[in-house]
Formats: sequence, C-alpha cells, structure tokens
Amino acid sequence: MVIIKTWGLCKFYDPTKTKEIRALYNVNLQVGRGEFLVIRGPSGSGKTTLLSLIGALDRPTKGQIYLYGEDITNFSEAALARIRREKIGFVFQNFNLLPRLPAWENVTYPLIPVYPRARDRMKWAQELLERFQLEDRFYHSPEEMSGGEQQRVAIARALVNDPEIIIADEPTSNIDAESIENLVGILKTMKMEGRTILMATHERSIFPLADAFLDLKRGQPVGE
Repeated sequence: MVIIKTWGLCKFYDPTKTKEIRALYNVNLQVGRGEFLVIRGPSGSGKTTLLSLIGALDRPTKGQIYLYGEDITNFSEAALARIRREKIGFVFQNFNLLPRLPAWENVTYPLIPVYPRARDRMKWAQELLERFQLEDRFYHSPEEMSGGEQQRVAIARALVNDPEIIIADEPTSNIDAESIENLVGILKTMKMEGRTILMATHERSIFPLADAFLDLKRGQPVGE
C-alpha cells in the first residue's frame, strides 16, 4: 500500500523579488507502507526541503502531497498539526532538543497537548529511555549528554506518539562512529516493526537497510 506520494512537487523562493530560487523542482515519488527510502544529493539539492514538505512542516509552491491517499496540500494549519502529532515522528540533524529540560521532558514534549500532567507523561518517557539504554539520563539536560545520547533522546521523542512514519534528516552528521553503529541497530528494529522511514543521509552503513533511493539534483526534475 502506498502511504506517501508526491506529484510535481516544487518549492521556490524569491527573497529579492528579482531571481527565483528553486529549492525543489518537480519531485515525483511513492513510498509504500514499511519501506525505507534513502534520499541523497549534494548540498542545496532540496533534501531537507523535501522532508519538511512531506512531514507537513512546510507547504509546496506547486504540486501535491498525498498521505494515505489523501491530498494534504491545502489542509489547514490545525489539520497539518494533527497529522504531525498522530502520524509522523521527526529526527532532526541537530537533534532540536530543548536546552535545560531533562531528557524525559524532551522525549514527551510532543504529548503535552494530549497529556498536560507531567506524571502522565513520565511513564511513557521511562519506557522509551529504558529501551534506548538511557534510564540513567532521565533527569539530565542535553548539555549534560554526549552527541550519541542526545540523538537517542531525539529518536525516543520521535517514537513517543508511536508513529507509522519516521522522517530523519542527516541523523549521522553530528555523532561518532560508535553512535552511528548504534543508530543502524535502532533503524533495523524500527524497520522490523513495520515503520515507514524516509531519511536524508550519505552514511553508507545505512544503505543496506534501504528498499529504495531517491537522488536529488540541484533544481532539476526528479521522477519524470
């Protein structure tokens, strides 16, 4: 079953009103349930832009985005927020953890609209942090953790809403070789769980996990 589809997807910027910048041009793709898609391309080819559009963090200039067969391109902001909250988990390049907040609060931050009481969220955090061998970091803030530990906290946060879709943007760029090896193991588990994964990466140790690759080029059509 195809759960993600884009058609003629474009994102243009024109900050000076004199010259159009093509961040993404005419991307067509399909991703089936449980597939692992790796997105590759040089800097400026639109990898982050594409993931932001599919993840309902931004809107395209042209084209359509379909999730579960439904065109979400013109959804309201509230509807897009609900999709992000219920369907998608994000792992960002720089982790995007909130400084000075302990690990458990960073993990469960996306649940605040649903579970506003802290004690209701702490159980979820405990289970996820134990899964990633981070139970001893429960009350530690990001600045008290290594890059690899911060990344595992970020992955735990991505899984806190039990999403079917995981979107990861260059998750290996700020971690060491041992942490990359740990990440590969985590990705294997997520794939076995049937999650659909879209990842921008150049890390070759992840390539064997992929079911498909999408190679982007600067401002050129993809998928025609």
